[in-house]
Amino acid sequence: MRSSRQPCVPLRPHRPCYPPRMDAFADIETTELRPETKRRLATMASEGRFKGVFQPGSAGLPPLLVGRQDQANRINELLDDLLGPPAASRTIHAVTLHGPRGAGKTVLLDIVKRALGPNNSEGIGIILLEGTDLPTPAPLLDAVLAQVPPSTTRTNARTGGVGLGLAQVRASTSETRHGGSASHGLLKDALRHHAQVRSQRPLFVVDEAHAASPDALGVMLNSLQALNGEGTPCGAILAGTPDLISVLRRAEATWYLDRNREARLVPVGSIGNTDCALAIGAPLDAMGIEYSQSALMEAVRWCSGNPYFTQALGAAALEVAAGNADRKADFGEGAAVSERFRSLARGRYNEAWQNLDELGLTGCARQLGALWRWAEAAQGLPFNSRMVQSAVNSGVRNPPLDFKPTLSEQEAHTHFQHLGLLWSPSASPEGPWQLALPSFFDFVEERYRDPRWHHYNKTLDALIEDQPSFIPEDDPDDALDDSSSP
Repeated sequence: MRSSRQPCVPLRPHRPCYPPRMDAFADIETTELRPETKRRLATMASEGRFKGVFQPGSAGLPPLLVGRQDQANRINELLDDLLGPPAASRTIHAVTLHGPRGAGKTVLLDIVKRALGPNNSEGIGIILLEGTDLPTPAPLLDAVLAQVPPSTTRTNARTGGVGLGLAQVRASTSETRHGGSASHGLLKDALRHHAQVRSQRPLFVVDEAHAASPDALGVMLNSLQALNGEGTPCGAILAGTPDLISVLRRAEATWYLDRNREARLVPVGSIGNTDCALAIGAPLDAMGIEYSQSALMEAVRWCSGNPYFTQALGAAALEVAAGNADRKADFGEGAAVSERFRSLARGRYNEAWQNLDELGLTGCARQLGALWRWAEAAQGLPFNSRMVQSAVNSGVRNPPLDFKPTLSEQEAHTHFQHLGLLWSPSASPEGPWQLALPSFFDFVEERYRDPRWHHYNKTLDALIEDQPSFIPEDDPDDALDDSSSP
């Protein structure tokens, strides 16, 4: 049986010129689970409490961070720079975690939140927000000023002033909009006051940032740019679905995506099979669950690198082990863990299928799956925006019997992104593109090939005949030339 050792995340050496930054990713600082985590897992096992260890959508025990070395290092670099000398703070201390739902973005933020709680001594003042909190820029001011004592003084700026009391802030921002100097100046003043009073460097942490208004994010980013330029270090970590990129494009802060975007945009997508196995095996070892390492390595292929499904597979293993006296998890094909996992997976598949079916877009999903299988057969070649849009167009042209798509071709393409089934890790409209959940598209193919699904099976031949419209028949390298727009 493989040990529970996890891959180490390299940590940057501390700089001697300022206090060392906190280890925001202490859970994977070493190659093993922390002793306290092992003890907690063992106690849970002894008490028969197996649920919650692999709870999708939360940090769980332990957080699913294996395979996230790049993301961990990028956030640690931001924290390093934010704590650096003010003279060196001319850069914009902000990163954006973007990727499909269930990829582990919130897990990363949870670790940062725990490390930078209200009692942290590292000189960073964390300001927590959800995207749904930001329909306008005004709540940004509320959140900043809620962390500082009320003041009767007034801080004047060239653009206006801010009364350091929430009522005055709301009144001052109620009639302003992004692009106007008042909101920008007010937030700058509030952040400057926050830094002075608390002797900390403000850091916005915004989850579900794709739900924020472009106005709010624009005001935030422009204020950070101005303050860092003045020598007042402050920063932000934004996290959201691929929709967040389009929100940022509509924000009046075009510099954020235009300048040094590679350093600011951090994709959070699939993880490797070895990392999936480590994320599952370490807790099972700590809880005394017996399993075959070789069977686990074969079983993680069902997850297709998806972190949500990795946690679901771990949950299935614990549920099965909890139900038998010998505390064993059989990952063999057709065994209890397999059947429990497939039940969990089908629930996710059916949810996505129902959404697409109501819009008449299952044909689009079938064509995208065909494109993905072609790319995999061609040694994992990436597919570009023209190929993706053509595949979607083909599905719109060939809907199931008695169905009519309710979205245009471009709207259908956007909808697959909105569902988290299609995304561009580079955040570029040109791609290359990836399917976030390849196994779902295999599920779609199975339904289309099943004669019992009459309305879909009857259109399969037409879909296959239309594949040359997006899958090249000649040299696959020619398909990578994306000079034409979709």
